[in-house]
Amino acid sequence: MKPILSLALMAALFEASHARASIRDTTYVLDPVVVTATRTETLRRNLPGSITVVAREELQTTGATGVLDGVAATMPGVFVTQRGVVGFGLGTGAAGQISIRGVGGAPNAQVLVLVDGRPDFVGLFGHPLPDAYALSEVDRVEVLRGPASAVYGTNAMGGVINIITRRKRTPGTTALLRTEAGPWSTYDADAMVIGAIPAGFDYRVSAGHTRTDGHRVQSDFRRTHLDLALGMARGPWDFRIEGSTTPFKGHDPGPDTLAAPPNHWIEVTRSSALGTASYHRGHVSGTVMLHRNWGTHTFYDGWHSHDYTMGVITHASYACENGVTTTFAFDAKQYGGDAVNDTTSVDYGSHSVTEYAPSMTVQVPLGTRLNVTASARAQHHSTYGWFFAPEGGASLHLVPRLTVRGSVSRGFRSPDLRALFLFPASRDTLKPEEVLNVEAGITWRALDWLTADVTAFRMTGDKLIEFRPPPPFPPAFENRGSFTHHGVELETRWWLPRLHGRLFTAWQDVGEQTAGSARYTIGTTATTTVEKVRLTLDARWVDGLYGSDNHKEKLPSYTLVNATVARPLWRKIEAQIVFRNILDAKYETMTGYPMPGFHVLVGLSARLGAEE
Repeated sequence: MKPILSLALMAALFEASHARASIRDTTYVLDPVVVTATRTETLRRNLPGSITVVAREELQTTGATGVLDGVAATMPGVFVTQRGVVGFGLGTGAAGQISIRGVGGAPNAQVLVLVDGRPDFVGLFGHPLPDAYALSEVDRVEVLRGPASAVYGTNAMGGVINIITRRKRTPGTTALLRTEAGPWSTYDADAMVIGAIPAGFDYRVSAGHTRTDGHRVQSDFRRTHLDLALGMARGPWDFRIEGSTTPFKGHDPGPDTLAAPPNHWIEVTRSSALGTASYHRGHVSGTVMLHRNWGTHTFYDGWHSHDYTMGVITHASYACENGVTTTFAFDAKQYGGDAVNDTTSVDYGSHSVTEYAPSMTVQVPLGTRLNVTASARAQHHSTYGWFFAPEGGASLHLVPRLTVRGSVSRGFRSPDLRALFLFPASRDTLKPEEVLNVEAGITWRALDWLTADVTAFRMTGDKLIEFRPPPPFPPAFENRGSFTHHGVELETRWWLPRLHGRLFTAWQDVGEQTAGSARYTIGTTATTTVEKVRLTLDARWVDGLYGSDNHKEKLPSYTLVNATVARPLWRKIEAQIVFRNILDAKYETMTGYPMPGFHVLVGLSARLGAEE
């Protein structure tokens, strides 16, 4: 009853407002153009899979501390664990575990995170680090729920989160400044200069710093982020280079059942570089991308490691006169690293693997109502050999406002170097984890200002890599796990003269893989403007959440409500107040890590120069 009353209160409050809300781009509301599903620009309604697009402004209004928890707050089927006011951390008490439809893994290597199409994960362990993604640089995020290995290969087993960064196309320079502060010595600040000149050059320079002492003893966190991007457009050609570095450090306070918090600290630096050349003229388009990310990790227990992921991605598309688009792609990458433990004097050595894969996607319109999409990928891994990943589906526009869709896809995750070589070495006995996803959905544009999408899915996984402890056999990693997940997801978007927002809900049965994946979620974000005051409410109800698999360590259900009030002060300077956890809910997403109660953050932002 509590969440229903909260949502009803919000609806009544917003209905009383009378001013027109504003948002940067209404195409995200009705029928966005997405690139993640096929690597080419395609209208969302013509694709058979489940894709949600969320703009930067929506992420910022949720009170999120990072990109990925903002994503989880705005769409169904996605959940991210948290442990404090800001920062996710690493090690035993690491938060930031990502699951899509209950698939994520521990560590969370079954969901692929991309940054501008570049795969981003730790070379030794195969998982992304949520603390490495700066919210200020995001233009939009495209999330594909369900396997996408036919297009992206390993790790795209549960889905893909593609973070697309900001880029200015029109001449002029804009400077953006933002700062926010609150209790526990928490503050977050960033500055960005983004611009373009008529000759076709564009640039982005940004820097940010985040810190907190944390709401618990030994839960402090510090992060600095630096980013540079340069671009040049010449006729059909578009060139771009990007680079970033993010050092961060902090403590893990441990479960609150401990008599005293442990001195568990981590220091991490993650860096990345990307070079892209794209061509588009007439019916032909293509891209060549060189990418690398690397990092250094130092832990309190003596662990010290270096890792990297590097590779090349190429794809070329041809669109025929009849609308058939064929995309050929080839990508190759190597990932690896080295590790030692200074405390135990164990040298884990230096290890790496290579993968390469040709792939192909065909999009075929049959008349004006039916669109068929099929992809296939053959990937070779230097340890286990070849793996074939197909997918296919169709979308049918029964009437202009009503579309039905369905798809079948096979996903996989290659064994990470941890399992292959480190704890202890299993080497070439391991095979990829596999998943098969079948889903069907309906998209209905009920009115010019209202869309709704409902999806039903069933996923079956096999050959999951699990650790076999001794005795009676020696410890080892083995392909012995399996699962069956099924569920229903609903999301709606609306755009009224005085109110815009979204509502989503999901129900999922994830079998015995219950850690960090809620059975029921209901969420909404809504924004309105009264006079000059912009008000945003974000509410979520979560039930059926567990702290570990096999339905162990059940966590209480909770209702989380955040609100943001913003008002211009002078010219392009705006003040805002963020009210977090207004109901002062007592909740946790990880066993023994209670989240902060009600608190308030106050901030200022300024925009100087040309409009973006």
